[in-house]
Amino acid sequence: KFYSNRAILCVADGCNWGTHPRDAAVAAKNSFIKYINNHQGEIKNVQYAGGLVLRAFSMANAAILENKNPELEKVGTTTLLGGIVLELVDDESVDEGVDEYKWGFVYGSIGDCKAFHYCSRKKRFSDITSTNRNFSKNASDCGGRLGPHLPGNLPDLRNLELGFFPLREGDLIMIVSDGVHDNLEPKQL
Repeated sequence: KFYSNRAILCVADGCNWGTHPRDAAVAAKNSFIKYINNHQGEIKNVQYAGGLVLRAFSMANAAILENKNPELEKVGTTTLLGGIVLELVDDESVDEGVDEYKWGFVYGSIGDCKAFHYCSRKKRFSDITSTNRNFSKNASDCGGRLGPHLPGNLPDLRNLELGFFPLREGDLIMIVSDGVHDNLEPKQL
C-alpha cells in the first residue's frame, strides 16, 4: 500500500506445500497490512513505528488461528517479512549521523524471507536481512514462523527481528520469499 510519504511492504511464504500453509500466509499478510494501514497515521517517530510492526506480527499470528482449533484440525504456518518505509521528518528517535537520510525502513522479519536494499549512490544491492538464517538447524529449516508450530500452538520466534534501515532519496527496498532469494544473487541485479 502506497501513500505520499509512506509505503507498507509485506511478503508471507507458507511453510511447506498445500492449502493450509497458503491460507496461513494469506491470513498473516492481510492482517499485517490491515493493522499497519489502520494505524500508520499515528506514527510520530521510528520507535513508535517499530511498536506497530511488532503488534502487526501479533495480529498476523492471531489471524492464522482465527476460527480454528489446532487440536482438531490442521492449521498452517508461515514466514513473514513486513514493514513500512516512511519519511523521516525531525525524528529525534533516529541516531545522529543519519541526517543525510530522508527515509527509513522499519521492518520485522520471522523466517527466511529477505529484504534487499538498492543504494542509488553506489548502484548496488545489499541484503538487509543477512543474518535471518543464523538460527536455522538445516537447509529446510526456515528459522522461525508464525502459526501453531511449537507446543501449546505457539509460533516459533527463534529469528524474530525488528529493524530499522536508513534510506536516501532514490534508494529502493525489495522484499522476497526464499523461493526467489534462493535463486538470486544480489550481485546479479
